[in-house]
Amino acid sequence: MQQKTVPPKSKKRPAIKKITHIKRHTHFCHNSKLHEIAMIKKILQQTPDIREEKVKAIKKAIRTGTYQVNAKSIAERMINESLFDLYVQITNRP
Repeated sequence: MQQKTVPPKSKKRPAIKKITHIKRHTHFCHNSKLHEIAMIKKILQQTPDIREEKVKAIKKAIRTGTYQVNAKSIAERMINESLFDLYVQITNRP
């Protein structure tokens, strides 16, 4: 009785498949990010620089004497934005 010899399995094929899969995934992610950026740009282009309705409402409130400034809220926002800017600077250092 003859014994069948089975050639050893090549380990190169799975590695090639994995690399191809990674390249496809990277390509998909890259295209997805480009699409997302394009959508954001489109939205920004359609968004007016000045929100007329809000400006009118504030002008009316000032005219009628009902406009109130919330100093605490403004201070909190200024501090949060400053802290965020510092965080971005620190994390983007080379």
